[in-house]
Amino acid sequence: MSGTLYISLYIRKGVSMRTNIELDTELVREAQALSRIGTTRELIERALREFVENRKRRDLRELEGLDLLDPAYDHRRHRASV
Repeated sequence: MSGTLYISLYIRKGVSMRTNIELDTELVREAQALSRIGTTRELIERALREFVENRKRRDLRELEGLDLLDPAYDHRRHRASV
């Protein structure tokens, strides 16, 4: 059963605010099942935190040419010793 879920968020002065959003109920149910998070509020907060974390990570393409690895490093030898 698909539909729209209406929720209100409360955010005050950087801590919380109030807003109304429409969400696909099937998408919310699927996310709750995958995450085992019971409430929609917790689910949205987790999704926002993960989104911010992912955006803050450096893109590997930005590291190209920065000379971060030792040219003498042998990954095969390291794997054999582990």
